[in-house]
Amino acid sequence: MRTHDLASTSRAKTTGFTVLAPRGWSEAGAEGRSSLAADLIVEHEPDTAIVRIDGWIRFLHIVRRWRERPGDPGDPWHEVLEHSLELTALVPGASSRREIAVGGERSLTKSDDGAFVVSERTPLRVAIATAAAAIAPCRSRLRVVVDNVTPLDTSASRETVLRSSLVGAHLILSASGGRFALRQPRPPEIVLA
Repeated sequence: MRTHDLASTSRAKTTGFTVLAPRGWSEAGAEGRSSLAADLIVEHEPDTAIVRIDGWIRFLHIVRRWRERPGDPGDPWHEVLEHSLELTALVPGASSRREIAVGGERSLTKSDDGAFVVSERTPLRVAIATAAAAIAPCRSRLRVVVDNVTPLDTSASRETVLRSSLVGAHLILSASGGRFALRQPRPPEIVLA
């Protein structure tokens, strides 16, 4: 777990990190978006019928922690916990969608001085959808969508929204039996190793 200051999360928008807020929050016109999509072209050899795509959705989940003693609730601080959710798709293949529950735990740990350290992870719901279809011989279009479908009251505080968000969300994809193609011709000065 890494220590994290909630105030610094507002910088995520300007440093290129993707914060996926709960869908209801985004649809209500609040700041942020709830989904991340990747549209790719997959190529394969004529003798390969199916290309297997393996992937990972990686993000940080903000954890609220505080020390608690009888009569002293303590001041909370925040840390982040790394998550990696797996996905698999077959190209060309049928569309699929699944939802995954993450978090929702509360734990107590007794420290040496008799105080309890409380850790609380807001429950998240992450939807992963894939769709692949042949568009030409040996070429298919793949779409991967990650959506934060965590239920959340639209009047929730910014801190609650951040604890219900996927912070720094990104996709990592690999193809077995095929390759990802560039949509536009590659400039001649760029050489792929």
